[in-house]
Amino acid sequence: EKEKAYQSALRRAATIGTQVHARIEWKFLGELKRERSDDPPPLESAEAERSFGRASDWRKATKLKVIDTERMVASLHGQYAGTLDALVKVGGKVGILDFKTGKRVYEEAYLQSCAYRLALAEEGIKTQTGWIVLLPKSEGEEPFQVIETPPIAEMIAPWQAALSLYRWTREQKRKDNDGKTTQR
Repeated sequence: EKEKAYQSALRRAATIGTQVHARIEWKFLGELKRERSDDPPPLESAEAERSFGRASDWRKATKLKVIDTERMVASLHGQYAGTLDALVKVGGKVGILDFKTGKRVYEEAYLQSCAYRLALAEEGIKTQTGWIVLLPKSEGEEPFQVIETPPIAEMIAPWQAALSLYRWTREQKRKDNDGKTTQR
């Protein structure tokens, strides 16, 4: 029962995050004068409404220019790809923007920011920073929190180590599935 409740809570949190991201993307597409649906994506809970409202409050407090949204980036050198939430300009700095609707920012978000910035650099797009905007869902929490990510130079070694560990783990699972690996 506890496991089912935990999985249900995770699904609900993911749904809220997906709805908030979709609404933010819809707003950004409008700012970029790109094709989008006439109606905004729904926010189906008070928590989703609250998180999106916090994103709107943050926008009002920030002079932000959206350069791109939901941009696919790929690194030929590192052989990875992903989709960043937004490429923006704030206060003269170009950076990537990542929205999180959880209770805190996990360390993996810093690695993700570094990876996206490195991929953009391969495309010839220079970024000065990255920002993670935490948009809590619950009442009584801070309205929003903006965290500037550490410099790329500080994050390259941890990113490369994480990527190497990910690939090693994936290879071990592949071997296990192929029946080539016995007990370790």
